[in-house]
Amino acid sequence: GSITFAESYYDTDEKVEFTVTADSGYEIESVTSNPSVTITDEGDGKYSFNMPAGDVVVSATFKEQ
Repeated sequence: GSITFAESYYDTDEKVEFTVTADSGYEIESVTSNPSVTITDEGDGKYSFNMPAGDVVVSATFKEQ
């Protein structure tokens, strides 16, 4: 699977929008971040969160359908 961000840089408190796409035969199991931020599921594989001060690493896990 893959994670695609709408932009490459975000300012503090800016809304970060990204898309998670599962490979064929798989579905999204979970989307997490480090440090932990509140991630909103916007539907259709689209997610968002408000950018804190500092970097955030987003990860996704997938499971077979």
